[in-house]
Amino acid sequence: MVQVIKQIDLSILSPMALEESHKEVGVLRQLTHRHIVAYFDTFVKSNSLYIVMEYADGGDLASLIKQHKDDETPFTEASAMTIFGQCLLALQYIHSKHILHRDIKSQNIFMMQAGDAKIGDFGISKVIEGTTAAAGTVVGTPSYFAPEICEDKPYNSKIDIWSMGVVLYEMLALAQPFAASNVAAMIMKIVNAEPAPLPPDWRPEVCDVVRRALNKNADERPNAEDLLALPAATWQAVLPHADQTTVLSMDHFEKIDTLGRGAHGIAILVKQKFAGSSAALRVVKTVDFSRMSEEAQKGAKDEVALLRRLAHPHIIAYYDAFFEADQLHIVFRVC
Repeated sequence: MVQVIKQIDLSILSPMALEESHKEVGVLRQLTHRHIVAYFDTFVKSNSLYIVMEYADGGDLASLIKQHKDDETPFTEASAMTIFGQCLLALQYIHSKHILHRDIKSQNIFMMQAGDAKIGDFGISKVIEGTTAAAGTVVGTPSYFAPEICEDKPYNSKIDIWSMGVVLYEMLALAQPFAASNVAAMIMKIVNAEPAPLPPDWRPEVCDVVRRALNKNADERPNAEDLLALPAATWQAVLPHADQTTVLSMDHFEKIDTLGRGAHGIAILVKQKFAGSSAALRVVKTVDFSRMSEEAQKGAKDEVALLRRLAHPHIIAYYDAFFEADQLHIVFRVC
């Protein structure tokens, strides 16, 4: 597994910056989620703090948005809503731990070539006493500020939802919703103005997600769980139903060995076809739904839902799941 090491020179840090670097490590130690850049370890050497993290091999979302803008090619709805939904799952997780990210922006959302989006850079995250506790420090990136931050009001986890609304708007419009020549003018727009309408190509359901996330009234702004309950936010972020078209197929894999058999299925070692010498090994667990009760089928789907939420260096990583005929295939990475 490729990893990246973030080096922090402790000798040049102010006491406040030193405290922030230790806070980042403290936050990272608490977080294990498929859609959060994985933390592996920290160590100190020669007056430098080293943080070992997962390497995002697909770059950041800001670069992807710029590429789409330069090419004058919009995101597909599936792509934009998948990224948005995956980030919402990550926010739902960190907010359940009473952690605010406080700097959600496209530069801090990282892409994996396998297709996942992951939130990273928790350097200014804040652990609060409860999900409704208010924090008052002004931090973050101005163009992603929620109105309550601009107005110097107490805030909570809803600021991260606002920032994700800005990110979704960016993907759909290939422009930021509140642009201005200086920070003061931008803050005035965030507080008082509405963003330009999204291009007419987007479905009303998708535009409604943006509208809800960019509600200037924090009390009325939904949380991550509320947004995930909307079909437009979840249809690409959850396990596909049997009648949906899938991207993966067993035709994409070449069987290497049978690893085991169970009451309802089989586990096999495979490698991806058409990838030459760089073909990645995978483990595919196949579950035969035709031989299972409805309760057992629900249990298999629940297993996939759980796997999607797990990311840890000592847990075999979930890759994807798809249906073919009456069989559910769960694909795992092999490191």
